[in-house]
Amino acid sequence: MGPFIMKKPAITALALAVCGGASGQEAAKQLDSAQFAKDLSVRAEFSWQAKNVFRGKERSDEDGLIQNKIGIEYFVPGLSGLSAYATFFNADDLERSYAYGLRKSVGDAVVDAGFLRMTSPSAKFFNGAQGFTQLRNEDEVYLGIVLPKSFLQPALYANYGFNLDQIVVEGSLYHEFKEVGPFKLDMTLRGFVGTIAANDALDDGSGAQNGYAYAGAGLDFSKQVGQGSVIGVGVNYAVNNDEQPATRESQVWTGVFAKFRF
Repeated sequence: MGPFIMKKPAITALALAVCGGASGQEAAKQLDSAQFAKDLSVRAEFSWQAKNVFRGKERSDEDGLIQNKIGIEYFVPGLSGLSAYATFFNADDLERSYAYGLRKSVGDAVVDAGFLRMTSPSAKFFNGAQGFTQLRNEDEVYLGIVLPKSFLQPALYANYGFNLDQIVVEGSLYHEFKEVGPFKLDMTLRGFVGTIAANDALDDGSGAQNGYAYAGAGLDFSKQVGQGSVIGVGVNYAVNNDEQPATRESQVWTGVFAKFRF
């Protein structure tokens, strides 16, 4: 998530401040707009990916997808290290997901908890004989920790999916090298490994069980363009040991991206 943590991680965040009652409304009227802008972070990423891969599996049979991620995060004044966020992810007309959560600094680490809703607007992409991992609607809660960065920055997340009665545990490592080579490009290395165990894998109450392990890696080259903008290219690899014929093979794909921070 992430990253952006949008699981994978990736792409993260709209923070919502909710005031209740008349006193809350009066407090909202007195909000310092300059301070609000200072505490608000907006990120966006637009990319073309040769394949749509998630948790070690290709999620559709269409190659070449336009993907975008938009996130807004609000750092809560008076509560040190606490932020609220929301993110939106879209892959053409095949997939949309929404995440809402809280992050809190605990020492040098960051604890992240939230709710993830994944949807597939196109009716033909179901979990079944084709092996695609999508459902029309799927809801999860997650809890993760991002540890301090040394050479590699580790993260560990656990997700519980209500629809499939599914537990997902994923660990990842990340490192960025600044201004590498004659063109002064930033180089980012990523790696991840995870396991999935579903107790209702067909989402029909039959109790069909399915589980598999997966792993992957990525290498990006990027360049900062102006203030808060980055463009880049990347190559990715993922593999799983699931037994569904349509999705058990490994995947290699490339992508190009542009990232913005406001």
